[in-house]
Amino acid sequence: MSESAATSTASRSRRPSQIAARIGFGVYLVLLLLVVFWPHPSDWNTASLVQRIIAFLNGRAGLESFRFGHLEWLANVALFVPFGFLLTFITRRWWVAPLGGILFSAAIELIQRQFLPERFASAADVAANGIGAIVGAFVALALVGATRIGDRSP
Repeated sequence: MSESAATSTASRSRRPSQIAARIGFGVYLVLLLLVVFWPHPSDWNTASLVQRIIAFLNGRAGLESFRFGHLEWLANVALFVPFGFLLTFITRRWWVAPLGGILFSAAIELIQRQFLPERFASAADVAANGIGAIVGAFVALALVGATRIGDRSP
């Protein structure tokens, strides 16, 4: 790689948007780890909010069969959308986010299973988190543009 190409790649990775994305990803990871490793999820006293959401979806939105498990699955998908978006934006490689999301989620579930008996680890959570990372990666591709994401040299 020529010196000018190396300088161009280095300057591209130091753009203010890249710095902001890296800081945002760090903050997101701290918050994510706080959520997934909180010993007692019931400490958050969210039962009434969850019940209201389900009641709304069952009543006014016309989804009579919508239950807690559906909401939990959607929350797991949504939880990893920022992971996919930010990692794709930072690495400029769309495939890193789904792979990273699945591996990171699997590690979380294994740690929960081993050290947090109050939490329920499941492969369904890993799948939902992986889907969220994929959605985030595609949102990044759509917003930033496939040509800008893929223009980084190895």
